[in-house]
Amino acid sequence: MNSHLVNQASRFGNSFSVLSIDIDYFKKINDKWGHAAGDLALTEFARLAPEVGRKTDFCGRIGGEEFVFFLPGANLEASQKLGNNLRKRLAVSPVDFGSGESTTLSISVGVAMLENGESPESLLARADEAMYKAKQDGRDRVYLASHATR
Repeated sequence: MNSHLVNQASRFGNSFSVLSIDIDYFKKINDKWGHAAGDLALTEFARLAPEVGRKTDFCGRIGGEEFVFFLPGANLEASQKLGNNLRKRLAVSPVDFGSGESTTLSISVGVAMLENGESPESLLARADEAMYKAKQDGRDRVYLASHATR
């Protein structure tokens, strides 16, 4: 995570939120259609995600089928809305595997907003925890993180 962005937001008292995103059932795509199809799904996600965000937002892949969205200046409500907008956009944007077959993607999203004095590591850990809770509760949903413990 770019700790510079988090530290800057903290220093100036600006909102800063993070979305931790996992593509649901990604292994099933690889198992059913092969790793090339999985690569196409990742590419399609990477193409669509920035279209849903603002110009000031940044989305990057952190490994496998996991992504993170950095949202400078965004509060929880705006961040949750972006997560849901991305979920809805993916649901109507089939990934075409070029073989006459396609599938849509769903995502589980955890949202955390920077709290006063919080470290970048804690912020991301809270977003991840919320994302895993969304997966446990059925996937294809956006969950807000609990508050940081002090």
